[in-house]
Amino acid sequence: MLFGRDRTGLLFRAADDYPVAPELLRAIEVAFGLDGDKVLRYDDTRRGHSRRLLIVDRQLQAVSLAGDVAAAGWLKGYLQDGQSVALLGRRLLMLGAAPPTGFAFRGRIVCNCLDVAEQEINAALNTTEGSDEQRLTALNSCLQCGSG
Repeated sequence: MLFGRDRTGLLFRAADDYPVAPELLRAIEVAFGLDGDKVLRYDDTRRGHSRRLLIVDRQLQAVSLAGDVAAAGWLKGYLQDGQSVALLGRRLLMLGAAPPTGFAFRGRIVCNCLDVAEQEINAALNTTEGSDEQRLTALNSCLQCGSG
């Protein structure tokens, strides 16, 4: 599945009843360039967890998750937004769905023309009072979404 607008990417997912063979996982990682010295690595062979994160110029460029893939949502946010990961360091390797403290996931993009996310629209609507029409007008003037 392709994702992104300004920074595009490819999301590849595969599932099975059993953990992937280590040889196959390594071959996939090599194919996606996740085998160099700029790659952060985590392996827990007992539980079947593996992570590879390629960082170039303080930005996340590629990710491989095997086993616990719950962090895919917030890691995809870093990939897509091009936000610096320099201060996160090895916290990028942590398991689970909750992102490191201080990261606010933008959510899905609702307005592709102006790259406005669902969270931004909800925040703007929550701070606006009046009728639905007045709130929509205020949203349009604030974020310009829906004006293209």
